[in-house]
Amino acid sequence: MEPEVRHIAKTDYSKHRVLRSNGEVTIDGVYPEREAGFYMVRVRVPGGLLTIAQAYALAEFAGSYANGEWHIDTRANVEFHGVPEAKLLAFIEAIETTGLSTRGACGDSVRNIVTGSETASASVESIQRVVETLTRMFAGKPEFETLPRKFKIAFYAADDREPLHRINDLGFVEESGDELRFSVWIGGGLGREPRLGDLLFRHVPEHAVPGLVAAAVLVHNEQSNRKNRARARLKFVLEELGLPRVRNLILEKWVPPPEVDTAPRLTLEAPPARFSADGIHLQDDGRFRVRVPVVAGDLSGEQAAAITRAAERSGAATLVLSARQNLSIPDVEAAQVPGLVRELETLGYPPSGWFGARDIVACPGATSCRKGFVETHDFARELSEPLEAAAVPAWAKRLRISVSGCPNSCSQPQLYDLGFRGNAGKANGQVVKGYDLLLGGRLYGRTLLAQQFASLLSQRDVLATATAAVRVYAQLAREAEPFEELLE
Repeated sequence: MEPEVRHIAKTDYSKHRVLRSNGEVTIDGVYPEREAGFYMVRVRVPGGLLTIAQAYALAEFAGSYANGEWHIDTRANVEFHGVPEAKLLAFIEAIETTGLSTRGACGDSVRNIVTGSETASASVESIQRVVETLTRMFAGKPEFETLPRKFKIAFYAADDREPLHRINDLGFVEESGDELRFSVWIGGGLGREPRLGDLLFRHVPEHAVPGLVAAAVLVHNEQSNRKNRARARLKFVLEELGLPRVRNLILEKWVPPPEVDTAPRLTLEAPPARFSADGIHLQDDGRFRVRVPVVAGDLSGEQAAAITRAAERSGAATLVLSARQNLSIPDVEAAQVPGLVRELETLGYPPSGWFGARDIVACPGATSCRKGFVETHDFARELSEPLEAAAVPAWAKRLRISVSGCPNSCSQPQLYDLGFRGNAGKANGQVVKGYDLLLGGRLYGRTLLAQQFASLLSQRDVLATATAAVRVYAQLAREAEPFEELLE
């Protein structure tokens, strides 16, 4: 007997219908929202790379099928919210005409593969090539859509200032040198039980990456807990079996090239210098990448189309979405940069706002997500305003801030200077919802998870805490001194 459909009405969606390992039938890339009859549709964007034509199409789809907005998530996908059930199939088929897909964007699958945290080198074509190879291997393949739980992969350039390799199931960090090789980390993840990944291998060449990834996914498929979804991520296999045993299980399925170090020792590395704050970065080929900061990743379809037009007029052929929920316009000739910057400033997206008070990361929260305890969608913008207005030097406003609607931590608050995480608890016998305060998340060289310092703060408390942090940072730190160093 066919299992009951959970995510959609019992309708035959043909190739879009996927039978999950827990017996559910779902349409891939779709989650039900808080309001009955409406859905979130997530579009997989491999490596975050959109052509101009794809960006125009997605901008149009926002109004035709959804609530009029894009939401760029922390895996460089584009999410559409408020999609009525009657439009689901037509919307998904429209997406597929662009060369993109929802397959593997949600569910128990190999999720979208990201490249860089946004502070990566301006030229990452070689890494994008690897991502496209892996995407062809996994996306839309049923055998990789019924895993015990999701499997996340990410790649980071050698000079990335904020690589997130240790919060992915597999995280690859480019090694310096003429040949493309990677250090590989395994078993990371955030959520309610965060864990930083372990160093698995070093010196893995580009050609060996697909075999390694396939072996790791098979280990996850065979060893992860199918009886308890709360403990079905690969990170729990690392906890239970230990790194040496998991490494051996992978080596039973994958024969590494001779140059691979299969028993690497962990060493600390000094972080590269930070990018300039103007959001205009020189590429290796002499052209420029222009950053476009987006508060909480939210754009209207009209705004997305306007930014795409500005990019097209500057001669760019692509847009790149980032894990910081921003986008950038690469391959801009030097002569075109001033005009592009002026146009972006007129649209309200000045590149100088990159990494500033407007550059807040946030999930959709309780506005649409059924798991959200607190509102984040509008609050992220509300939070950015007093930070921008604070009477402190511009450098002091460059705190890394994340707001998450629940402990699942989709916006990764454990890795930010200030993390505000939605939660619920009891006070005076009543259920209270509010924001936990996390402090001290750190990346590159010595990745650290932030520690919780307060719980169940109100929105007013969050505003007061964030603005106080900016003032204290300005008072006590030296210019360009990272916030995490001030906490030590």
